[in-house]
Amino acid sequence: MFVRLVRYASTARSPATGRPAAVSTFARAAVAVVAALAVVLAVSVCAACTTDASSRPAQESTVASGTGTGTAAPVSSSSASSVATPALSGVCPPLPSFPDASCTGWRHTGVTLRSVPGQLSSGPGWHVDSAGGTSYLYVTEEGAVLDALDINLCVKVFANNVTIRRSRIACAGTYVLVAADLPTAYTGLTLTDVEMDGLSQPASESIAVLATTGARYTRLDIHGMASSGPRLTTDDVLEDSYVHDFVCAPPLHQAGISANDGGSRIVVRHNAFDIDPRGGCTTASWEIALDFGTYDTVTTEENLFDGGAYCVYAGVLAPGSQFPVATNIRFSRNVFGRKYSPECGEFGPVAQYADGGGNVWTDNTWGPGGAADAQHRTGDLVSP
Repeated sequence: MFVRLVRYASTARSPATGRPAAVSTFARAAVAVVAALAVVLAVSVCAACTTDASSRPAQESTVASGTGTGTAAPVSSSSASSVATPALSGVCPPLPSFPDASCTGWRHTGVTLRSVPGQLSSGPGWHVDSAGGTSYLYVTEEGAVLDALDINLCVKVFANNVTIRRSRIACAGTYVLVAADLPTAYTGLTLTDVEMDGLSQPASESIAVLATTGARYTRLDIHGMASSGPRLTTDDVLEDSYVHDFVCAPPLHQAGISANDGGSRIVVRHNAFDIDPRGGCTTASWEIALDFGTYDTVTTEENLFDGGAYCVYAGVLAPGSQFPVATNIRFSRNVFGRKYSPECGEFGPVAQYADGGGNVWTDNTWGPGGAADAQHRTGDLVSP
């Protein structure tokens, strides 16, 4: 088994040179009443139905739950569009509020988790096995749904359209979750109401998720990482999530979330980033880097950013990069907080942004924070 391990550590970059630079470093709620009633009716009608796997229609998703087994409607994987982006989840309050621990992760769902591998070591579509002396949770069935699990292992997804929901994943490996077994890469990963804990181990250089195409991340509570939250690439969506409390051990560098493979139709919407730069590790809350490719159509809107050398690296300009300039990079209605610095980041709110090429910077404002000074008033527009 050949597992991809790209040991890329986010590095603070000078906006002028693109080279590493030393640093000191949150809806629309839409409820379809008719659909909801239909679900209730379906459950009532099928109360006596068998849940034996052999009697399920082939198109139904397999559920692996900490509270029992059953069937669930197939989970669709919505892709971002340059015309219309997916609707917000409707659980975390909309602007001017932002996500926090009260509406992200598994706790707010009221579910009771079952421990893996303590109480469970297998379920429909998944099992625990070891490789190189280390145990992992492997998901091997397309369309598998893992629900209400406390997973104390790193996760390897070897199937398309896998969903993990209302669960916790705690792992100190380089990647908490990988959806690839190269040369095969898997798509359509969905994580909803999941807590991802990197266990605050600096030596692991932990990254929450290896970049995987067509992923949908909703209401994640991400913490304890040493390098980055989910790596994003083509058709990925991160929304209503809370990214915070990373671990720092210089000379490591880190970003709340990052992209470095290139990609298109990426959406980062209504999240809260709190990445403390005071240990000297933080590059950015959101870093778009032209390390292995360029970007077209990246939508960043309605987020709260706090922390970084710059709070955001926009990835438009990267002097010395062998890749074309990024296009259609859009930042709108974001709030640049001042918890750690009067300029959001140590050196400013944003680096490597430029107009042209369909790029948009609009209605981004200064937020409050303990480091705020009189130079910017809360609500004033931020200039790139």
